[in-house]
Amino acid sequence: MKTIVIAGAHAHIGKTTLARELCKLLPNSVHIKLGHGQRNPEKDNSYYKIGTPFTKLAEEHREKDYLIIESNRILEEITPHCVIYLPWKDPKPSAVMAEEKADIKRHEFIDNETVERLMAKLAVSKEIISKIIFLAGAKEAAD
Repeated sequence: MKTIVIAGAHAHIGKTTLARELCKLLPNSVHIKLGHGQRNPEKDNSYYKIGTPFTKLAEEHREKDYLIIESNRILEEITPHCVIYLPWKDPKPSAVMAEEKADIKRHEFIDNETVERLMAKLAVSKEIISKIIFLAGAKEAAD
């Protein structure tokens, strides 16, 4: 099971949209959202309260190949295979830590070494990692 965490500066910057797109791209994946509110039955995610242990998430979705987790705080508990960070003005405190741990940041270039490392960690092709980078709003550095 591979984990991708989508973190961000605050709400309403595209984390859920990105998670949905990654679930379409990566076979046998699930979108998990950790938050403060209540689950919205109209949304296509598995909603959990912030503070739910990763072990519970992994156990409840053990049949999945990819956990796409929308959360900053989960990074206090786990080191995922990939962290995608979506920046914006005035980031909330948990976003500062998330940005430091990011492998992919929106609007930034991703070097070839990072591309190769993420391909290996996520067990995906160059084509798939390039799509992930594109969907995240980042860019690959020229060869």
